[in-house]
Amino acid sequence: MTEQPKYTRERIPILTKDISDVFARDLALGRVKDTELIARINAENPLIAQYIGIFVENLRRRGLDLTAAREVAKGLIYQYEMLRRQGEAYRLEDSVNGTSSPK
Repeated sequence: MTEQPKYTRERIPILTKDISDVFARDLALGRVKDTELIARINAENPLIAQYIGIFVENLRRRGLDLTAAREVAKGLIYQYEMLRRQGEAYRLEDSVNGTSSPK
């Protein structure tokens, strides 16, 4: 059996169904707080936080109502969190197996 790649050519983690399912479960059970995710992104990757804000503001300028713009922002935040979790899972797996993840 051929091992599936873990990363895109750009070294972005390829999301697995397991991570996606766990994140969906955490959302459904209220274990994920939007404010905590936003704070994490602001702390770990402020340029991404800034990009999300600019993107949403551009949508608002084009006439998207505030509620819809917030939902778009949540989608971007959730996408970031799933990729972050996937990268973390790959790093843990690599440390256990003695291999290395792309840097």
